[in-house]
Amino acid sequence: MLIAPKPFSQAAFVANPQAYLDVVEPGRVFQSAEPGLDVPVLDVVGRGSQQIPVGGSCDLVVKTAPLAPVSYTTMDLGTFSNGLTAITVRADEEGVAKATYTASGGVIADVSVLVGSPLASGQVSFFVFVTEPTVAVSKP
Repeated sequence: MLIAPKPFSQAAFVANPQAYLDVVEPGRVFQSAEPGLDVPVLDVVGRGSQQIPVGGSCDLVVKTAPLAPVSYTTMDLGTFSNGLTAITVRADEEGVAKATYTASGGVIADVSVLVGSPLASGQVSFFVFVTEPTVAVSKP
């Protein structure tokens, strides 16, 4: 997380988006665009905090520039769809990007997920509260 990622090249990303998306660099969440007139501000879509049980999942959705890369990094364990604690996905044509977070075994209580995009200004944080799984008790 503290290792600086490679500098973002919009030309290289446009030429081969999948090559950029396939590389996992947790520090990408700190690469954001300078604020400006034509620069979108990264924003949460829906809820910025959610509650899930251990082993549960939730979608973390943001709005950025259309087709922009968006990086997610969990600060407190858990995984994304790639099985790692960080992932970069591509926003759709409307600028909506989504990553699914899963509270894998050993994760409990507060989890913070930081999100950034090199084509939008700022970062956003999601907070996921992970609860003990409920156990059904059968009556004899």
